[in-house]
Amino acid sequence: MAWAEEFNLRHAHVRESYLAAGNYTRVGVAFLRQADGRLEPATLQLRGLLTGAQGDRWYGMRAQLTYRFNDGSTIEANMEGRFRRNEMGDISGAQEATGELTGGTGRFQGIEGRFTLKGEGGLSPLTPGVLADVYGDLTGEYRLPARQ
Repeated sequence: MAWAEEFNLRHAHVRESYLAAGNYTRVGVAFLRQADGRLEPATLQLRGLLTGAQGDRWYGMRAQLTYRFNDGSTIEANMEGRFRRNEMGDISGAQEATGELTGGTGRFQGIEGRFTLKGEGGLSPLTPGVLADVYGDLTGEYRLPARQ
């Protein structure tokens, strides 16, 4: 493997569907910050599972993430964490998780890495400039196989 690089990605998403037994899907957009500071856009598909109440309005979650870039390359990741709900039961407030980059295609073939997620839920798309109800910042490091 090549040396570790810094991983910085911001995503925003909305619920697409809620399925039985706590399963859900969300879709959105993401921006991967390149080493030169340039932001590269991607689409996001998130497949999640609610894992139950943890107390003090915190709820557990697990998710699989797929980021797809304009050139067709993808990054796959898994994460586990928690989010807050308000008194009405709506997603509202802090979200946090840890995760790993589990693979990719194209220029991300063989990617590995770890990240933490810090985010916020319960945003109103009616607010000017807000396009989704949840956003998250993923930070960590990744490695790609040495190219020959």
